[in-house]
Amino acid sequence: MGRSVKRHRSPIGSICGIGAVIVICGSAIAGKPPCYDVTAVVPKVQCPGDDPVSASPISMNDRGDVVGFYACIGAYDHAIAWWGSSGPIDILDLTPEETNSRAWAINNNRVICGTVALTGNEYGDLGFVLAGSELSIIQPFEGGTQAWALAINGSSQVTGYAGDNVDGDPPWTTFLWEDGVMTDLGPTMEAHTSRGADINDPGVITGNRRIEEGSEAIGFIWEDGEVTDLGPIAGGYTSEPEAINNKRQVVGRGRVGVKGEYQWHPFLWSDGEMTDLGLLPGYTKGYARDINDGGVIVGDCDVADDPCIGFLWQDGTMYDLNDLLTPDCPAKLIVHAKAIDRNGNILTKGLYNGYKGLILSPVYSSITDLDGDCDTTVSDLLILLGEWSKTDSPADFNEDGIVDVQDLLALLAHWG
Repeated sequence: MGRSVKRHRSPIGSICGIGAVIVICGSAIAGKPPCYDVTAVVPKVQCPGDDPVSASPISMNDRGDVVGFYACIGAYDHAIAWWGSSGPIDILDLTPEETNSRAWAINNNRVICGTVALTGNEYGDLGFVLAGSELSIIQPFEGGTQAWALAINGSSQVTGYAGDNVDGDPPWTTFLWEDGVMTDLGPTMEAHTSRGADINDPGVITGNRRIEEGSEAIGFIWEDGEVTDLGPIAGGYTSEPEAINNKRQVVGRGRVGVKGEYQWHPFLWSDGEMTDLGLLPGYTKGYARDINDGGVIVGDCDVADDPCIGFLWQDGTMYDLNDLLTPDCPAKLIVHAKAIDRNGNILTKGLYNGYKGLILSPVYSSITDLDGDCDTTVSDLLILLGEWSKTDSPADFNEDGIVDVQDLLALLAHWG
């Protein structure tokens, strides 16, 4: 049997604009990337006058739901959720006592966690968990002033950190919240401070800890009371995890170079090995934001006086998402890549009639689309003719060992 004429390709390519939809497509033969449809996540709120809405997408689940926050100029932040194909963004009105809120994560059951400032709590934010209309407020431990709920897994277990932001007593400590019960993981950390950052579906937590007051932050994995030290980034002296997948692979950022002249670099920790992912050319800082179970990493690079640039890292190579844009594409700049789900959908922030959240979703293209422009046209025919009679070629669609008339007929059958 020959190959199916439909198949999925690795997510590297170029972007082309078609009306209000952006499509990311691939280059000729080499790489064979998929195409991506891009959906703009736009708040439905209207700021006073002509002030723009500043929307910050933060996290995404596998259903395409997005959470984050928005603000008008000079106003407080408000948590928001965009319910995938169900409709536009909703403002999450958590409680009448709310003065400021941000949604940080959402699981596949649409349970959301985040932070909220309440009237009367002068010292800062408390955590929250929102399950439908049921709101739970996460309070700090005794003597503390803040609790940050940053990540939630499929079982609605929540992690983050809590402590006192006034005088540091009690110090920041990682917590696990489950079914209304708050557990202090600090005693198992054997550290002065710790900050939980993410939790995977099996309940494994990652974050960073400082063994002594004033010492450098080093990443950890916590699992059933046991702590694994990740060590610093390769060639550096810190590691600050941002995300963990279900295979216990961790990504984040670490400092390298001379103290006072250091650079932040993105890292990958996998099976005990710490890897510096490097930077895009010309950039001095990099942050890995998320990793899916396929090991594909997204994040952004930064340099002074220039916007951040979103990147995708796969199989040892880092790609600038803006190198994938064609000149006529409505999306002019991808500045952040925030999250990637198990299906390869990527949550980004970019310039598209103002800065907006963008979801990059892979789609399937015909195997006869040799130039990766999401269609089978004359350019694909010319590539096939250039591969004529070759025995090892992507134009050998039926895999009979040679590019010939049978492959030509397959291309013509999928024309347009």
